[in-house]
Amino acid sequence: MKRVLISTALAFGVLASPALAADEVISGLDTLVWDKPAVSILPGEKVTWQFPGTAQAHHVASNGVDGAAVVDASWTSFTSPLGVPAPNAEFTFTEPGTYKFICTVHKDTMFGTVSVGVAPPPPAPPLPLSQQPLGNDAPAPTTFEKVQEDKAKPKLSKVSATRRARGTVRVKFRVSEQSTVLVSLKRGGKTIKSVVGAGTGSGYLDVKKVKAGRYTVQVRAADVAGNEAAIKKTSITVR
Repeated sequence: MKRVLISTALAFGVLASPALAADEVISGLDTLVWDKPAVSILPGEKVTWQFPGTAQAHHVASNGVDGAAVVDASWTSFTSPLGVPAPNAEFTFTEPGTYKFICTVHKDTMFGTVSVGVAPPPPAPPLPLSQQPLGNDAPAPTTFEKVQEDKAKPKLSKVSATRRARGTVRVKFRVSEQSTVLVSLKRGGKTIKSVVGAGTGSGYLDVKKVKAGRYTVQVRAADVAGNEAAIKKTSITVR
């Protein structure tokens, strides 16, 4: 069984007929959804997840499988690195079943399924003419549910940077809620190194293989709704 292929990154349906079946490409968007949350393929075909031009941290990971007689162990452990933008990831499905995938950073909205070899239900028969609506029939008014939008920004504090092992900078921080945190080392207005992670409370990220010099350390945090904390900065000299 073919295992997942993931490009290099920084740390931290309905079944078609064989003539129409093809590999699928699913894009993760900064609106915190997948452009195609449900796709259908045949065994032996491939799905590629991509995140073109995204400014938030995303990735893709397995979220289980339903209806599979044989479970591919490589799907059970399938996950791609977080990134801004995240690297492409792909998986070739060899066994029939309904495979669930997710972005764990935005798990409330970024989830989906890949149906492999699952036949579609037959189409419903057409209604008799006597039961079909007339052209001037007025539809029932639509009632929309009001959803409370999260507009509260996370709070980023206690940012500090220290030298660790040779060429490693440890950046500590505290974030008030579950967020994606991006740490960047800048010099002369250019980003030299960056690393991304996710979490809540006190934590740290290590930036490795940093060359000697003085750097501005910039820390950014965004919660699962995309609200961004105020950017925090400090500086450090690496010798």
